[in-house]
Amino acid sequence: MRMAKKGFTLIELLVVIAIIALLLSISLPALRKAKELAAAIPCLANQRAIAQAFYMYSEDNSGWLVTGHAWFTPNDFKNNQNWARSWVACPIDDNGVPYRGWDDPVTAEFEKNGIKAGKLWPYIETLDSYHCPADKRAVKDDVGWRSYSMVASMGAPYGSWVQDGHLIQKMQEIRNPSGKYITVEEIEKKPDGTYWWNMGSWVIDLPANNWFDPLASWHVWGCNLAFADGHAEKKKWEDQRTRDWLQGTAQKTCPGIDNKNPTMNPDLEYMLLHFPHKDLP
Repeated sequence: MRMAKKGFTLIELLVVIAIIALLLSISLPALRKAKELAAAIPCLANQRAIAQAFYMYSEDNSGWLVTGHAWFTPNDFKNNQNWARSWVACPIDDNGVPYRGWDDPVTAEFEKNGIKAGKLWPYIETLDSYHCPADKRAVKDDVGWRSYSMVASMGAPYGSWVQDGHLIQKMQEIRNPSGKYITVEEIEKKPDGTYWWNMGSWVIDLPANNWFDPLASWHVWGCNLAFADGHAEKKKWEDQRTRDWLQGTAQKTCPGIDNKNPTMNPDLEYMLLHFPHKDLP
């Protein structure tokens, strides 16, 4: 007697599909986190390369430091001593013409030209060292190749937040170089919220103890920082307020982290304590 082949019933098939969907919903966030953590490893190596180049430049130039400007061209370097030590130039085309404003057609290639014109390039000479693998701006929008920004106190005043009197010009002016970060992971946005290249430098409001300039949130635990003595390390955010702000729609125009909360944010306290600057009289 011939037996009829038994297949899946519709209900059984739906149950199998539901189980697969459930397993995917459980595993995908874990895979995403694992991917972000994996990207943090080469990112940390990049930051270390920048920190070591920063230190070597100082050793080769009688203690003078590169400056944190990222707005000027090689032609501008001729007109100002601080600009002449810029760690990177702004985005420039093959003829040295700047493309940097909100309405300019900035591209990743123009950013790379600006990187090569900076004073740290001879010590690194690898474009990937300026780019975090988790930073997808250049892939999606052909802008935002450089993932790291230098702090404003490296010769780049920023209004009332980091004033001329705060600026550091020589390595000897940095108290405890191993405890002072010089570059951060930053993701710049236009006023309309679209991604952009990292303009200028990274700043924190020293007089008001306010952190309004956001950092990138490419790594699930926090961010990588490079330090003045040539090392780099991971900084894990301790406060949920910090994670919520940076993983949201953080922009310079959005409220940041300040000392007016009911309890002091330990992440704000860390960023203020380890930001290199001179104290104003």
